[in-house]
Amino acid sequence: MKQILYYQKPEEICQDPNIFSELISSGNFIRTYKHTIEEKLGSRNLSLRLASVDDIFTIQELINKCYSKEAARDSNPYDFYRFISYGHGLLVEDCSRKLIGCLFEEAYDSSDRTSYTLRLAIDHETTCKELGTLLLEYSCLLAMERGSKVKRGLLLSNNFISTHILINKLGWICDNYYPDLKWVSPSFTISLPLTPESFIKNRVDMKKLLEYIAKSSSGSKCFKLIEWDDQAGLTKLFEDGYVILAFIKEGIISQKHLYVGFPADKIKALSVKEHI
Repeated sequence: MKQILYYQKPEEICQDPNIFSELISSGNFIRTYKHTIEEKLGSRNLSLRLASVDDIFTIQELINKCYSKEAARDSNPYDFYRFISYGHGLLVEDCSRKLIGCLFEEAYDSSDRTSYTLRLAIDHETTCKELGTLLLEYSCLLAMERGSKVKRGLLLSNNFISTHILINKLGWICDNYYPDLKWVSPSFTISLPLTPESFIKNRVDMKKLLEYIAKSSSGSKCFKLIEWDDQAGLTKLFEDGYVILAFIKEGIISQKHLYVGFPADKIKALSVKEHI
């Protein structure tokens, strides 16, 4: 499948972008949004800063605490040095300077100036429930400042917390599926256009999504609902030209978590342009 560099999810399932009108009218969306995030964290006695090479071993300790041994096996000081030096490392600390969250970007000199996101880690003892969302938003804003056109990453299909944040709350899409990656299977490749418009117009409104689904049927070509562990169904979804635009938690309309697929051409019709 072609990788979609710019897209807009159907307005029928998305939040009203006017809730960001104050940020848009500020005259400097990126700077104002960054300041808003910094203030939110400050009000909770948390501080945000860029990592330096002196932080590497402290970062390693947090990663080992937050990830299983198998999942953390590909994180080492050499990787963190590369992320910090050529992308960025975002750290969140409490008032005692204890590290409670981190997120990294690995930059690529590609035609779309990809900003590749990886290793989001949040200390399970923190009480700041929005911390992952704020870190991801701030990382996107830094990438926009650097001229990146798209954020990309790899998402395990059973990482439901990250899926809800990335796909629903921040507007990413799952643009491909790999059921048999040997080291982290099964996983999606995910992406988000790095423009202010895409950043605010692709966030899913769950009430509107459920109303949209109720008006149609999953047997139609408008959308498809696939259970999270249906590897054959997810594989066929992408083979049939669909991409995943939303995620529905278990207990809302099914006993299992659901991925919501839409035809790729439905969002490409609203695209600015496409990257092959």
